[in-house]
Amino acid sequence: MNTKQLATFPGSAGLWAPRWSEDNRVLIAFTVDSHKLLRFDFATAKWSELTTGNELEYPNLSHDGKYVYFENTEENGPEIDRVNIADHRRERVVSLKDIPQVYVPDGQAWSSVDRTDAPIIMRNVGTQEIYALDLQLP
Repeated sequence: MNTKQLATFPGSAGLWAPRWSEDNRVLIAFTVDSHKLLRFDFATAKWSELTTGNELEYPNLSHDGKYVYFENTEENGPEIDRVNIADHRRERVVSLKDIPQVYVPDGQAWSSVDRTDAPIIMRNVGTQEIYALDLQLP
């Protein structure tokens, strides 16, 4: 930032959806084919594989920087998983198979985590429930 020069981050060609941890110690990204989640090691200046999947999306670092939460589309439907950054151990957080989701314009659903690292998704309740609100100001 001080030099005001633009430079490509080392080894980042072919990566997308980068995320920095809140403490700026962890950087993650997906490969462009969405099959691998990578972590950048600042000590070695190299990327390493954290996990793989069928279609990985929406990476979110936990607030303590120990996990990466992400959505993965598996044979049994979409799910939110997390991977431990230290030991690369992966676990399913929740299956989204039977939860109707809202799809944004690019055709994908969206997910994230809240301040306690609980999953947040947009649930589709359809168009049957339409409400009107009346605002009454003093």
